[in-house]
Amino acid sequence: MTPSRPRSRPLSPIARPRRRALGALGSLGLAAAGCGGTDVAGVGSGGTGQIAAGSYTVGAITGFGSVIVNGIRYDDSAASITDDRGGLRPRDELRLGMVVEIEGSTDDSAGTGTARTVRVVSELRGPVAAIDRAAGRFTVLGATVQYGPSTVWEHVDGPASLAVGVSVEVHGYADRAAGVLRATRVEPNPGGDRPVKLRGLLAEFDRALGTARIGSQALDLRGVASLPAALAVGTPVQVTASRAPASGAPWAVERLDVLQTVLGPQVAVVRLDGRISGLAAAARFELAGLAVDAAAAEFRNGTAAALANGLRVRVLGTLAGGRVTARLVEIRTEGSDLEEDEVEVRGTVERVGAQGAFSLRDAAGRAYPVETSAQTRFDDGATVADLRVGARVEVRALRGLVLRATRIRIESAR
Repeated sequence: MTPSRPRSRPLSPIARPRRRALGALGSLGLAAAGCGGTDVAGVGSGGTGQIAAGSYTVGAITGFGSVIVNGIRYDDSAASITDDRGGLRPRDELRLGMVVEIEGSTDDSAGTGTARTVRVVSELRGPVAAIDRAAGRFTVLGATVQYGPSTVWEHVDGPASLAVGVSVEVHGYADRAAGVLRATRVEPNPGGDRPVKLRGLLAEFDRALGTARIGSQALDLRGVASLPAALAVGTPVQVTASRAPASGAPWAVERLDVLQTVLGPQVAVVRLDGRISGLAAAARFELAGLAVDAAAAEFRNGTAAALANGLRVRVLGTLAGGRVTARLVEIRTEGSDLEEDEVEVRGTVERVGAQGAFSLRDAAGRAYPVETSAQTRFDDGATVADLRVGARVEVRALRGLVLRATRIRIESAR
């Protein structure tokens, strides 16, 4: 499978718990562009120490109160929000763990931005064919999905909600080296009301016969109105149909789209989150559908020697000629207590349970179950006893089926 290819206020104390590499994604851009009115890829700072740059970002949503992606809080109040086929979606459908593509502008010194477009991009949609709970895996359309503690589940039962035949939609990052999709979010597709979908590289293709394959899923392309002329083995595509394939039969595809990244000339600053593919010499690789040159980049949590296909990284860079010149590469460590697993939510406490557990609902009506522990830090001298129904709180937490609070600020008590 392949990553998607598209055609405001200052951060609160909770959003700045400690200096981490993602925070440096903004400061590095400042260092490059902030002094004396110099430019980054033609975008000037005006000598203010701030960048108001045309930007593009790909990553999972990690917070709201404006949408937070890759450490930037984007004002999405005037943004056009669509799915990956151009259909409009309401703002309140945005959820934690969804992978999105945002075009707009950013002010790196403040860690804020304004989103012009937000595009929701999932990798898979279809019925579960097999489940391996011991390994934390399940299969949809021949693709293996790996889930873990940081996977967000829409269904309160999490992995227990999985059953063969149940239709789900999966967001995440394709790990081609391991042959799995590492899920950031799994949600139900009730009644199969959205088209069945699969993204990936064509492993086989016969134009004359109208056959192809993605992973282990055989495709029947004879129902596609017009196949792109450039279609070939290795082409990244998205295929959709109104129905899932019958067991053991080729899938009758109704639409095929070649996935490619086309960004406008206004985009100068790029933030990408994903898994490396196509690694070549001199730290050149593909990430989230774009070619990246990291030969002169600063590295965090490792060095260029650690780069490998399938490795999770975040990249800050500048775009020119369709290639990203990376200024910072942050290597992500699987299963660690890193910001990749952290989220930030604000809302009103609507229920308080035993042992410091509570539920929170934000202004858009999204509900979050939260649990506290001895390691949870409360701001301004508050304690777990100050959590009351009706209180306004801001929570920093590790994401998953339940948000595990690392820091809580009580903004107002009822």
